[in-house]
Amino acid sequence: MKLFKFLYPILILVVVISCECKTNTPIEFLNKHNTSEAVYARDIKNLEKETLNYIDSIGKQKTPKSKVTNVDIFIDTVFYNNENKIVLLAITKRINPYVKLKSGDEYKDGIDYYGNCFIGSTDSSNINIIHKLNHSVNSDEPDGYSRVKKKLRKIYLCEMNNGNNRYNINDMRFWDSKVWEEAEIMNAKMKRYLEKKKTNPEDVYPR
Repeated sequence: MKLFKFLYPILILVVVISCECKTNTPIEFLNKHNTSEAVYARDIKNLEKETLNYIDSIGKQKTPKSKVTNVDIFIDTVFYNNENKIVLLAITKRINPYVKLKSGDEYKDGIDYYGNCFIGSTDSSNINIIHKLNHSVNSDEPDGYSRVKKKLRKIYLCEMNNGNNRYNINDMRFWDSKVWEEAEIMNAKMKRYLEKKKTNPEDVYPR
């Protein structure tokens, strides 16, 4: 019984992934990191807060400011490694004023869904989101959530193993892939941009 509880989150991920998307990650490289049900549930709760804060912070850095309002977030899939790294798929429910401009009653609420992949680090009970990966998915259709969920999983579980030091997020080789180095470079560039924007705003082009 204890073993079942320990493997419960991992079993959920395996079942969900197999139903929605047949990953092309070679079986010998499938992520095998285990975590307890209690830790997984705690991390999901923390990730909802931290990921939404991260997305909001990106929106505040843009010029002009985004008119989209993030109202909820759903953590879809999470993978860990043994060195405190974490990767997750998240779907944000948003109020988008541009959706309201479309004709049809199904668009009058202005809701759309936006899916992204994030990488971060975890230390004890703390989680830090450090970067959003490039490929994202969005939909303003009535079944937008399920559309985004399916496509997001297809991209990151089936289409990332392209042989250029890029791997699906359920591949153990992902943890040493170039996305982590790219995240450091992009974060350093953003830091320099924000510092320059603060001291010399007239010399900084809108992002």
